[in-house]
Amino acid sequence: MPNEIDELNVVQDAELLYESIRAMKQISAEVATPSTMRAMLGHLSVAGHLLPEVLVEFGETLATAAASGEHPELAAENVAECQRFLDQAADLAYQAGSALASAKRSLEPQPTPEDD
Repeated sequence: MPNEIDELNVVQDAELLYESIRAMKQISAEVATPSTMRAMLGHLSVAGHLLPEVLVEFGETLATAAASGEHPELAAENVAECQRFLDQAADLAYQAGSALASAKRSLEPQPTPEDD
């Protein structure tokens, strides 16, 4: 069972993620170089492929906590609904990660005839 410090660290990590996305939003509003855009798309695509795992594990942890009876405020029907939404979000995140990886690949430099 995580202690209070562990939980605080997780909250701080989530805040870092939020701040990182805000910084990317600011950069994306400006004229960015292709290499910067490829780097940002690469990081976003990795995040898009990791997020489904996080969401599925979160749902499993929630279900385990509800089943244990340790958290009586977690009604089984609410947990099941939450898990459906988490699964839906995981599917969408995976699709986003795949689309972002394709977007990154589309910006890769193309070989010129002189390179042959």
